[in-house]
Amino acid sequence: MRLRKVITGIAMIIFLLASTGTMAAGWGDGGARVRVGKGVKGDDGGGICLRYLHRSGLDLTHEQEEQILALHQEFHRKSLALRQRLQRLRLELRRLWAEEKPDATAINKKLTEMTPLKIELRAMALETWEEIRKVLTPEQLKRLESTGGRVLLRRKGKR
Repeated sequence: MRLRKVITGIAMIIFLLASTGTMAAGWGDGGARVRVGKGVKGDDGGGICLRYLHRSGLDLTHEQEEQILALHQEFHRKSLALRQRLQRLRLELRRLWAEEKPDATAINKKLTEMTPLKIELRAMALETWEEIRKVLTPEQLKRLESTGGRVLLRRKGKR
């Protein structure tokens, strides 16, 4: 009975953590946002970057767009194996949780196995973000930082 309470408690904590991120995102306008220090998101090999570029408040040049797209694609290429491994672990974790009597030890072991991979992926994303910042002009960086990094990137001349 005690194990069931512990597992229920852990499940509630995970649910609250997952739902907090969803609620924090809010309804919004559906556009992708770049936040300073949050890294690169998306698993579409650069497609999300194109959404940024088409909604820019930074007036990116065509050359900047190409450089940023290349950096995003390189990140996705380099991180593919890592993202696939994390996805497999997530599926295994789901299977463990779905068992009639979930094994807390196995679940914790799986979570422990996932943590270094998440850290490595985040480090790669931050490295890519730093490379993207090098592509921006000082004025663009100033605009980005003055808004707390919440500038929507939009292609120059288009609204």
